[in-house]
Amino acid sequence: MLKAFKDMEASFDERELGLACLKLGLKLDQEGEDPEKILSFANRALKALDRDDNRVSLPLSMALQLLGSTCYSLKRFNDSLGYLNRANRVLGRLQEEGSCSLDDIRPILHAV
Repeated sequence: MLKAFKDMEASFDERELGLACLKLGLKLDQEGEDPEKILSFANRALKALDRDDNRVSLPLSMALQLLGSTCYSLKRFNDSLGYLNRANRVLGRLQEEGSCSLDDIRPILHAV
């Protein structure tokens, strides 16, 4: 997956790579890879997905949750809490707007 991502970097700009960074970060986290590597992909995903302050999305909340979880693993508790609180607010807003079903939100909310 990392090789394929390297190839993608040559063809796409950073904003277009947001979802790929998120997916790769989640996969690395699932496999128990180095938290610093996961943090790198999660930060890139957040930067790409958080371009419009008024727009909230499920991938944005997933990137925030991944950052919060990874910062916790790295014992960066203050950063972790900040990301997880923001993820919780994004999920609450998605729920209020009705733009996502509760079935979509519930697993991420549980992780947060």
